Amino acid sequence: MNALKYHQSFLKNDPPFKYGGEIQASKSKKWCQEICDWIKDGHLGHRCGIQQSGKYLTGKAYKFFKQDILQKGMKYMLTEYFAALFDYIFPVEFCMQ
Repeated sequence: MNALKYHQSFLKNDPPFKYGGEIQASKSKKWCQEICDWIKDGHLGHRCGIQQSGKYLTGKAYKFFKQDILQKGMKYMLTEYFAALFDYIFPVEFCMQ
């Protein structure tokens, strides 16, 4: 119970910014790093962190979250989650450039 109280109190401090699925690699990378730090500092598990990260997504990024995490119930590790989000948002040609 004490751990839950700690998680809840921590999650209120300095949350990540909301990422809307813009096709900007630097913005995407910054969001991923902020989520990683937020999960680590809050002592959250990867699955719990991924569930909570949906609060910090909007637009096209939230659409991915809603489809893969909420509706399909996909179980990702954190790095797989970020890779799948990147693949969903960024066009194939983006990696080629």
